[in-house]
Amino acid sequence: MAFSLVAMVVFGAFFRWTRLGLAMRATATDQQADIGIDVGRIFAVSWAIACAVSPVGGALLSAISGVNLGVSHFGLKVFPAVIFGGVDSIVGAAIGGVLIGVIENVADGVFKSILDIDDLRDVAAFALLVVVLMVRPYGLFGQRAIARI
Repeated sequence: MAFSLVAMVVFGAFFRWTRLGLAMRATATDQQADIGIDVGRIFAVSWAIACAVSPVGGALLSAISGVNLGVSHFGLKVFPAVIFGGVDSIVGAAIGGVLIGVIENVADGVFKSILDIDDLRDVAAFALLVVVLMVRPYGLFGQRAIARI
C-alpha cells in the first residue's frame, strides 16, 4: 500500500509539473491538435512507462498472493475501479479501487447473510459500475468533457 501511495504521488507530480507529463496529457486530450508535440514519441514514452511499471506491480502482487491462475481475476477488478474513479484521474482510480474492494466485501456479507447466496461479490462491483455510469458517465472523480462534432 505504501508503494501504491508513493507511486501515485510520483505519477501525479510527473503528469502535473513536467514538460513530458504535460505533453502526455495534451496528447491524451487531443491527438489531432497541431501544437508541436510528437505524438509518436509520446506513445512510445507511454508504452515504456507501462512496460516499466507493470512488472513491478506483478512482482508486488505475486508477493502477496503467489503466482497462479487465480491472480487473473485482479485484471477484471481493475476495469471497474478505473472507470468508477474516473479514467482521467490518478487519485480517482486509486480511490475507486479502494471503494470497489469495500463494495465487494460488503456485498459478499449481505449476499451471504441475508440472501444466502455465495459468489456474487464480483457482480456487485459491475452492477454498481452500471449505476454510477448512468449518473456520472465520466466516473466519480473524472472531469466532465463534452466534445461537440
